[in-house]
Amino acid sequence: MNWSRYKERAKLSRRKLLGGLGLGAGGLLLSPIFQSLHAQAQGDAPRKRLVIVVEGNGYHGFQRWERLNHASTQITPLTNMGEQAPMVMGWEPWRDQVNVINGLSNKQGVGQGAGHRAHWYALCAMPYAGANGPGGPSIDTVLAEEIANPNVVFPVLRIGAVDEQRTLAPVNCAAGRNAPVSSQHNPLLVWQELFGVASPNPEDQRAFQERSFIMDALADDVRRASSRLTGDDRWKFERYLFSIETFQRQQQALAARADTLMTCSPPEPSSPEGMDTGLAFSHQVVNATAALACGLTEIVVLSVASGPFSLGADFSGWGFGGRHTMGHGQGATDSQPGGVEGLTKIHSLLTGELAYLIEELNAIPEGDGTMWDNSAIVFLNDNGDAHHAKYDNYPVTSVGTLGGNLRTGSYIEVPNREQPGAVGLGQFWNTIAHAMGVPLNTFGEGGEAPFEGPIAELLT
Repeated sequence: MNWSRYKERAKLSRRKLLGGLGLGAGGLLLSPIFQSLHAQAQGDAPRKRLVIVVEGNGYHGFQRWERLNHASTQITPLTNMGEQAPMVMGWEPWRDQVNVINGLSNKQGVGQGAGHRAHWYALCAMPYAGANGPGGPSIDTVLAEEIANPNVVFPVLRIGAVDEQRTLAPVNCAAGRNAPVSSQHNPLLVWQELFGVASPNPEDQRAFQERSFIMDALADDVRRASSRLTGDDRWKFERYLFSIETFQRQQQALAARADTLMTCSPPEPSSPEGMDTGLAFSHQVVNATAALACGLTEIVVLSVASGPFSLGADFSGWGFGGRHTMGHGQGATDSQPGGVEGLTKIHSLLTGELAYLIEELNAIPEGDGTMWDNSAIVFLNDNGDAHHAKYDNYPVTSVGTLGGNLRTGSYIEVPNREQPGAVGLGQFWNTIAHAMGVPLNTFGEGGEAPFEGPIAELLT
């Protein structure tokens, strides 16, 4: 992404800027860039941004939870990433902003896939409801509702990466109990949804308009149908209508920002045909970066080879053998190791792709620093610490300080779930919420815990 266009616009006169954007003074007041500048002028703290990356099939390279039998949390300075945290070597340039946390408890019950995956545990911290549905809202939903920023188009941007075969799929995220929320796994479709309205390609613009027309017609049909219903049937139709109307509002907001989006949209990704998991992830990182930079969202969830797609994940473009085979200690190729060593290297390469997001946000001024200064990335697994997990330990890594609100640069080992000083994954999400200005203390309440409040050692 070329941010020199921002510098060019800064040289324009005030009148020419308004005319060039095609917004007029009123439209500019609604732009996320103006809102950020206005907030800074008023002395308000810059907005916080969070990216959550959830991989599938086990987060390798950690001590197993059984060995974490100490009585209190142990914190060691992160001085040698190669030895202490090889799974996040892609974040080496920002080592002082990295935290590696091992031992977080989150044993909610029996996950799906014979120990390969637990679809909702990582972001909901709740046992399944009904027939393996989410037991409550995921942390992204809770944060978006609490923050409630009217200036973003997407309260949460939920995207994924598997291969060219996948589009919408419910994984990791939930609006509430038994209410899963889907993620879009096709990078091209994500780009078209976010930036198609500003594309120079007439076909992209036409596709954007067609989606709007279809949803307008569908909304009219649903309204007419629901007016003739009562009871549960009417409630179901009204819930469906709410989803359609949300989409309509997003389309209208994107259309209003079309000229602004032209200045910050990335190039259109290539067709997903033949795309493996690694390449899809790379494209989605670019999409997420631009969405944050353009002010379209402040919270991103990026699921990579997660949930039902974890077993078939394909990183052959990076030279690896089968992801599932590697989980069983095999899968070495001529260019890459197999087993845990290979899986740890995949984690490291994924964090290396995320370095792009850090570098780009670090190049955009905000307040007395940059957008990255007010951001963070959290990387964890839907399955916890291993390929065949027992859902005891959910290790987490993160980079970024969320405006200096997080203490970083540490390797942290908490007592395992059988010790008096155990710490729950829900407490980690409480900590992130506090760092974002949301005093959340009971996330996951009703799950394994009684683990309440944030992790004090992680807050400044």
